[in-house]
Amino acid sequence: MKKKICTVVALLVIAISVTAATIWVTCNTCNGLGYTFVNTCTKCPTCKGSGTVPNDDGTRSSCTRCGGSGVVTKQDRKTCSTCLGTGGREVSSNSCY
Repeated sequence: MKKKICTVVALLVIAISVTAATIWVTCNTCNGLGYTFVNTCTKCPTCKGSGTVPNDDGTRSSCTRCGGSGVVTKQDRKTCSTCLGTGGREVSSNSCY
């Protein structure tokens, strides 16, 4: 009888060890989005980088698309290199994170 009880207890301990609780830790780099933003600057296609556009009367005015800077900024998404797009990771509740 003792052997049977010990076996049951041992199996219960193994089951508890295997099903240790995990928690989800949000990625600090992307704040859980799975991507980050990358800004790229290019020459304004409207004014072709001059910052001004011609008016009908022959004068030039500031380009409304780039605000006269001659450059437009485009914001692209890039997969987060820390979490590889998952937004975080699962960690065992008994480990440090």
